[in-house]
Amino acid sequence: MRLFLIRHGQSVANTVTDDLPDSPLTELGLQQAETTAQFLRQLPFEHIVSSPLLRCLATAAPLASELGLPVQVWEDLVEVRNQGPYVGPARSTLMQQFPRAVFTPHFTEDGWVYSGVESHAESMARAEQVIQKLRTRYLGSVIAVFAHGTFNSYLIQAALGLNGEGSLRFHQSNCCINVLDLDEGATRISVLNNRCHLPAEKFGPPGWLKEHLDA
Repeated sequence: MRLFLIRHGQSVANTVTDDLPDSPLTELGLQQAETTAQFLRQLPFEHIVSSPLLRCLATAAPLASELGLPVQVWEDLVEVRNQGPYVGPARSTLMQQFPRAVFTPHFTEDGWVYSGVESHAESMARAEQVIQKLRTRYLGSVIAVFAHGTFNSYLIQAALGLNGEGSLRFHQSNCCINVLDLDEGATRISVLNNRCHLPAEKFGPPGWLKEHLDA
């Protein structure tokens, strides 16, 4: 399986200090999502999977539209969070906003529950379960998965068989692309945190470069 692991575009929560568990994309984030879809549309994707949080669904939507593919929504792709529970939108609201999304029965008219309380060990175990589920369901496929900065880092660690005990982190810029080949018993990483498809003159330099430029 060739896995394209993509972080969502810039969200409102990325621009403020308030706790916004399910914030939408900013105008810049929407542009990043469209640019990412244009860049990826030439690839032979067979499946698209996304976190149920709005910022991921909105980032996955342009690529799904370009390719005419459904978006399988997995609640176990949510971001790592320790700010308390959150109840997401009703199923009908999500379906109206994201018509290509396919939701499990967990998403009801009463909303869906994002517990928002998770230890490092629990996050790591969840990531390992997601990687195993991807290997089992999509072996031999080319797949795009849209998730989150911190949880992407956990997924990469899980794919490599690592456990950093909270100290290991792979930086993830908005709309970055990671490429991993996951075969039975083997993992190869070809690309990490790639944002070359997002022109610097339009979207600014990568976060790690901006930190040095501003120093």
